[in-house]
Amino acid sequence: MGLSSARCQLRAGLAILLATVMSCDVPAKDTLRDALHDEAQLAAKIQALDRAHPQTQIFLDRALADAVERKLQRAIVQLSKAGANPLGFSGSKYSALTKAICQGDAALVKTFLQGMPQVDAKTTDEMVAEAFDCKRETMAFMLPEGKRHHANITLVHACRKKEILPRARGAILAGADVNYRGAAGDLPFFYPLCRSNIPLLSLAMRQGLNTEAKNADGKTLFEQAAWSGDLDAVKALVLAGVPVNAGAMVVTFENRTVSETRTEHIGVTKTYGKRKVNETRNVTTKTEIPLLDYAKSRDPSLYRLLKARRKP
Repeated sequence: MGLSSARCQLRAGLAILLATVMSCDVPAKDTLRDALHDEAQLAAKIQALDRAHPQTQIFLDRALADAVERKLQRAIVQLSKAGANPLGFSGSKYSALTKAICQGDAALVKTFLQGMPQVDAKTTDEMVAEAFDCKRETMAFMLPEGKRHHANITLVHACRKKEILPRARGAILAGADVNYRGAAGDLPFFYPLCRSNIPLLSLAMRQGLNTEAKNADGKTLFEQAAWSGDLDAVKALVLAGVPVNAGAMVVTFENRTVSETRTEHIGVTKTYGKRKVNETRNVTTKTEIPLLDYAKSRDPSLYRLLKARRKP
């Protein structure tokens, strides 16, 4: 791992978040800071620490974050000198930006970043949200009361976009409410998310996820998965410890072609007799099947699991 690591790619250097929350002892911190003055020696210093210290990963995270921070500072200075940054990111204002990121104050961060002409509102939304990207449970970033709204919004968006699930984990570790309801009334977690993410679901359950809460469609998380016929999601939910609702239903749709014969008049004035016309049309039939019956015919192992864990 080096300066080309993914941690260095967070847009506009928001990885400085990591630099402010990791703790390390003084000798190791000084060693890394000395190395950061000469980027060419950074890799060698990190390799030496890797062999010498058991907490290398923490130091490495901090080193990479510090490198990004310095690159961001240089870019801000260049923008200021070019007159492209009306806010003048220097001194106290830069410190205020750093503090706003660490506190999760989305509005304040946007105020700073939107002063940069090449950054639009949508981009700043993404940049602020990326501050929550973190896979490490050693993350000490905890939002104070009154500042958790952005973490909640980040959790909802991250769960909807399954490709950024590390952000969902970071938002939960940052104190997001796993039972937060968005504007549409839906809970953050929904059944496709559960299909291959048992660890994330288990983390949410440890944080108090209410699996009996109903979404805007009137169904619980388990009932949503069952209704869709997604047996992989059902199995993941059961394995994560979600109570089994044996009365859940599965909806199936069957498409079939129907042939019909109708009689039509010949001619505009209908005076030339009649003729028969054969027509075909597609008909969709909706059927509801109990989950246990559906699983029994398609996944016997899941059927046995459901029977063993269903609620009395």
